[in-house]
Amino acid sequence: MKNLKLFIFVILLGGLTAGLIQGMDIITADRIKNNKNYEWKAAMLDHHGLSTGVGVYIELFDETFTSLDEEPDPINRVYRHKSLGTYSFFFTGNGLWGEINGVITLESDKITILKVTVLNQQETPGLGGVVSTREYLDNYVGVKFDPNISLSKPDNTSDPETQVDQITGATGTSNRFISILNNAYLLKMGDQI
Repeated sequence: MKNLKLFIFVILLGGLTAGLIQGMDIITADRIKNNKNYEWKAAMLDHHGLSTGVGVYIELFDETFTSLDEEPDPINRVYRHKSLGTYSFFFTGNGLWGEINGVITLESDKITILKVTVLNQQETPGLGGVVSTREYLDNYVGVKFDPNISLSKPDNTSDPETQVDQITGATGTSNRFISILNNAYLLKMGDQI
């Protein structure tokens, strides 16, 4: 009898807990979706000197950008700044140790990098993890996709307008990051150029 009471108590408590968790998931679904979109949309706004809180970013984003395609998932679209004519899009790919994703903005010429932001990365702290620092990413400002970007070569045989320096001690991450950006550029801007 004692075991039966314990069993019923565990079942009731489990059912109540499962119901509470399911209910919270339903109640917070919209907020979770908005928070997921906030990160990359806030980065695009930041690339243009605009910042906002989670509560009002949607309106500012919609006032500032127009989508150039009809991808079902908004994160996969290319966005054009309505007044500046710049182009922004989300990128993602495999780094050396895990996914690297972020946002890149191009000048109105569609080939010159205005700004890059890495939102998430799993590279080695202090080495490949440098890929997400503003100091490193500022090396990309002004670099051109013509037709792609590459790492600087010691003999200076390539066009310096299409090159960036590699991360010291993290050649693998540097190569992967360049590849991620080049692939995203061709995928997102291939029809635009």
